[in-house]
Amino acid sequence: SLPNKTLFWDRIRTSIARSQRKQTQFGLMFIDLDNFKQLNDTYGHHYGDQFLIALSMRLKKSCRQSDTLCRFGGDEFVIIMEDIRNIDDLGNMASFLHHQMVDEDYVIDNLKMHAEVSIGVAAYPEHGKDSESLLQHADEAMYAAKRAHNRYRIYCNTGDMSHSH
Repeated sequence: SLPNKTLFWDRIRTSIARSQRKQTQFGLMFIDLDNFKQLNDTYGHHYGDQFLIALSMRLKKSCRQSDTLCRFGGDEFVIIMEDIRNIDDLGNMASFLHHQMVDEDYVIDNLKMHAEVSIGVAAYPEHGKDSESLLQHADEAMYAAKRAHNRYRIYCNTGDMSHSH
């Protein structure tokens, strides 16, 4: 029951217009499940679907009311975080969300499952002045996080992604 990709594009354009008008920043987080294909192959699509539902419910509970959480693809989610003060806010939120998703196992039909998650973070307007470049930079940061194994990364214009864990 999350907004889809179509609504995401509408919401990010609205966020850009609002940020331009108010002279504020917002953040974009691109979240990918690192082990989802293996989970589906091992346990079947029923468990994969139930796992995605449980993870999205946990994510939704962990987001602020002002945030927009969308399912972007099969095992990908994006969050638009309005009214951030600085990049540190995004790093703190990425760390919090990462812990919320991976610290506690998921139990689906008495089967324990563990999430491995990579999060890429980009900020408007510092990391992109339009929706496409902002998403591309969050995606690049997510792949840098994936290479670092189960972490998050904040996009850096120099190509050297900053990080925490």
